[in-house]
Amino acid sequence: MVSLAGVSKRYGSQVVLQDVSWSVPVGARVGLTGPNGAGKSTILKILAGVLEPDAGTLAVPRGSQVGYLPQHIMGLGGISVLDHALQAFADLHALEERRGQLEHQLATVDPQSDDYATIMDRYMAVCEEWDHRGRYDIESETETVLHGLGFDDGDMDRDLGALSGGWQMRAALAQLLLRRPDVLLLDEPTNYLDLEARNWLEEFLAAYQGTVIMVAHDRYFLDVAVNHIAEVLHGKVTDYAMNYSRYLDERETRLELARAAYENQKEEIERIGP
Repeated sequence: MVSLAGVSKRYGSQVVLQDVSWSVPVGARVGLTGPNGAGKSTILKILAGVLEPDAGTLAVPRGSQVGYLPQHIMGLGGISVLDHALQAFADLHALEERRGQLEHQLATVDPQSDDYATIMDRYMAVCEEWDHRGRYDIESETETVLHGLGFDDGDMDRDLGALSGGWQMRAALAQLLLRRPDVLLLDEPTNYLDLEARNWLEEFLAAYQGTVIMVAHDRYFLDVAVNHIAEVLHGKVTDYAMNYSRYLDERETRLELARAAYENQKEEIERIGP
């Protein structure tokens, strides 16, 4: 479970978040909603660890990987589209190399020694992590994701620096999806996607095994991509276990009830008089 406890954040004199305590169950798909400036992107940045709250704490399950796509990424270049996407597997390559090193050590150390037992413990831990995160057909998977986001075979060797900002964002999204973090944070992921790529992303997220928390203004996308809504308003976060359309209907009902209560109160004040 990802959680915030007593989190507050202000920018100058503007209070954005005030004593927010909020938790997201493992595997949930959450859409952050609220007016511009309410603090949705601020929450994502705090969850990603790129922004420190003024007060309060962030808790992420031990060993969980968090991946974050901001609204804007600038200056990608000096690397091909394909090689940039393949960087998603750098940690796996390092893990595989570590496993090989430990196998070599086990083959050269006396099995009866204390060192052997220590190395074996490390080796078993690495193998367990590989079983959890290991992937085999990396290049095929990478091309599938790139194609899904709109790149064709002729784009694979193109330098990212020659692409528009929108296509660089797609490349950044591709690398993030290929990493498969346990917690996936997306800030307006459909801004640079055409309909075909957006539909592909919907299907990808539907099958995603991790927790997804996103900000998006695309109502249809939110309806199909999330099953929880977290309303960010007046410095607070309120959870609704429903899709976006139902949330909007219930919000309208709440507003109607509030308006009716206000009118009744006003009429009562007028009736009583000064």
